[in-house]
Amino acid sequence: MLESLDPLLLARIQFAANVSFHILFPTITIALGWVLLFFKWRFTRTGDPKWMDAYGFWVKVFALSFALGVVSGITMSFQFGTNWPGFMERVGNIAGPLLAYEVLTAFFLEATFLGIMLFGFKRVGNRIHTLATFLVAFGTTMSAFWILVLNSWMHTPAGFELREGVAHATDWWAIVFNPSMPWRFSHMLLASFLTVAFLMAGLSAYRWLRGDRGAGVLAAMRTGVLMGALLIPVQIVLGDLHGLNTLKHQPQKIAAIEAIWETERGVPLVLFGFPDQATRTTHLAIEVPRLASLILTHDPDGELKGLNEFEGQHPPVAPVFWAFRIMVGLGHRHAAGGRLGRLGAEAARRADAPAVACPRADDLLRLGRGAGRLVHHRDRPPALAGAGRAHHGRGGERGASADDRSYPAGLPRAVCRAAGGLCQRALLHGAQGRWPPGDARGRGAGRAALCPAPAQRLKESTMSRSIAAFLALLAGAAAMPVLAAPAAIPELSTPAGWLPVAFTVVMGLAMLAYVVLDGYDLGVGVLMRRAADADKDRMVAAIGPFWDANETWLVLGVGVLLVAFPLAHGVILQALYLPVALMLLGLILRGVAFDFRVKAKAEHKAAWNRAFYAGSLIATLAQGYMLGLLIMGFERSAGAMAFGVLIAVCLVAGYALLGAGWLIIKTEGALQQQAVRWARGSLWLTALGIAAVSLATPLLSERIFDKWFSLPWVVLLSPVPLATAVLFFVVDRSLRRLPLRLAEGNEYGVWVPFAGAIGIFVLAFYGLAYSLFPYLVMDRLTVWEAAAAPESLMIIFVGACVVLPVIIGYTAFAYRVFRGKAQPLDYT
Repeated sequence: MLESLDPLLLARIQFAANVSFHILFPTITIALGWVLLFFKWRFTRTGDPKWMDAYGFWVKVFALSFALGVVSGITMSFQFGTNWPGFMERVGNIAGPLLAYEVLTAFFLEATFLGIMLFGFKRVGNRIHTLATFLVAFGTTMSAFWILVLNSWMHTPAGFELREGVAHATDWWAIVFNPSMPWRFSHMLLASFLTVAFLMAGLSAYRWLRGDRGAGVLAAMRTGVLMGALLIPVQIVLGDLHGLNTLKHQPQKIAAIEAIWETERGVPLVLFGFPDQATRTTHLAIEVPRLASLILTHDPDGELKGLNEFEGQHPPVAPVFWAFRIMVGLGHRHAAGGRLGRLGAEAARRADAPAVACPRADDLLRLGRGAGRLVHHRDRPPALAGAGRAHHGRGGERGASADDRSYPAGLPRAVCRAAGGLCQRALLHGAQGRWPPGDARGRGAGRAALCPAPAQRLKESTMSRSIAAFLALLAGAAAMPVLAAPAAIPELSTPAGWLPVAFTVVMGLAMLAYVVLDGYDLGVGVLMRRAADADKDRMVAAIGPFWDANETWLVLGVGVLLVAFPLAHGVILQALYLPVALMLLGLILRGVAFDFRVKAKAEHKAAWNRAFYAGSLIATLAQGYMLGLLIMGFERSAGAMAFGVLIAVCLVAGYALLGAGWLIIKTEGALQQQAVRWARGSLWLTALGIAAVSLATPLLSERIFDKWFSLPWVVLLSPVPLATAVLFFVVDRSLRRLPLRLAEGNEYGVWVPFAGAIGIFVLAFYGLAYSLFPYLVMDRLTVWEAAAAPESLMIIFVGACVVLPVIIGYTAFAYRVFRGKAQPLDYT
């Protein structure tokens, strides 16, 4: 049956389902961040505890929405390569920089400071915590800005030219501030604030009706209904202005929305009817004479173009016709609801009366928001219409098959749909007072780290410097032959020569950071299956403030592959379609379970712990299998698949080694001793995986064999395997000595297993990068062949040089805030 389905249709269904689910959560977090900042500001100004009560409840809603938005957003970013590689090849020179700036200026900012905002209230001062709240809110808005810039450009493209069917930028100012961008961005921001307004009013009303009559509940409800009452009229006016802008730049969309078939003057407004595109008529139409011309041209006799002017270049009429009427109808319904809700909130304030606000108001607003997105996205300008259908690879290479698209795509989508329902249940449980109780420890608790004796500190510091110097010397020696690749290398003094190399380095460092940082929290998730129930909360607390930011490095690495090497992005992700889908399934399951395990009832917590373990294991196995297939050149033979399975199992051990090393540092007592045993059990299986990769890579490619074993490289590169062996020996020796030391209360050297594991992964990563360079696809596609246009890469490079050091700086700050032993997670 699946073979008879059109892969293009399946790709559209999959992407539409993902986008429709994903958009629900950014529309909450964009505005809710600013509302939380308002609550915090009011508390600081007045000292009234009701504002902090409101903040304490709604920050949990923000955390839940942010987590689901992140995991669904990562899924969507991968679909550019799995579903639409042809599209990115055509517009990647413009879409790439815009997506890159979204990751660099927004995604990292919000993900990193989210940990401080959620869990750092008692670890940092009030000003720093307020600043973190502001930066998270600002980051979500900047993310919306860059996404809406790209979205608007796709509708009203400007500042570019087509060269051999590929878009090249000519004016970045015109691209960013394209004709529809201000209206679309403003419209989306107001939609976000309205979503939060009705969510806040509805959920607060539900809490009030359930008997929670606290001052914070009433303050949140009044804030929500006031926002709704004030912003709905503004949104109606802005929507009208946006419609006029659309009429100017996309008249075919307006003609479809209003079911205008023929060009004429004094066009009536169709309130209701059944448009029939086959006969080009609207059956049972209820019309208001001349009103469409009056609204759209401000002249009752104004001329409007009909669909006959855009034969074959307009969207399907019925979907946008009905979606627009649903959106407008619900908008006016909420305008009335906002006024009624405000009266109800005032009544509740004056007396102990029921709250007159619809607890399910956000369901209708969500329907209206989805209808609005259908109206916006059912049309593309002719200049980009072909790109939207170009989902096949370059040179006629077919994209993923119908079977590949439908089966794995349904898994993440099913998890997303289940997560959406569970999210609503979690909010209602929270409204009934079932959030976990706050921790009563005082400000600054958990800051103090164990301090060894002065002699031990000196010895440890000397060892640290010795290891750092040794690794620096090793890196310098190993870096010499990187540019000695036998493949033809262009002139590196030109931007077309050195920019692809620079982005290869950035992408490699991002992926290495992801492997190390998200590797240790994936490893903790894998180890949870073997931990006692009493220890699982401490294990999650050890990674809780960091996991969002850690996962962001994956977005940066894949984003660089997408924006800098769009051809390779499509080739790689199409070849890895099934394992990518499974990895995304694991990341979604893990992200959902992380938040729901905190809020679940006691009898359900074990199930969420298993889900967290399963998500971590699936994501890790998928990443290892993808690595194995990459080394095998994406072969589909039984031997290649067996090698991929071996690397997948060994990567689970490697991540478990990182996770156990992290727990040795962040925990104490029986769990710390158990982590030492886990690390010892994972060490040598990790060594097996590294040995397998090291042996297979040169044996599969004569080019790589010569790079490693010809003179003088065999001598210059010998420190790499020797240092790896030394690090395995050092880690093993430390793990054998730690149990006795920890039993005596001596924590000297607890950092050695984790640091040693990082060193092992760094050296293994370097060896693999050296072997592959300058190819992104084994012996098939070089970095220069796959690179985007130099002018686009330069735009990203300048921003990356400014922003990446800042990202590293505030990431280090976040880790410094949560240094020391892990403390129970507390949102207040």
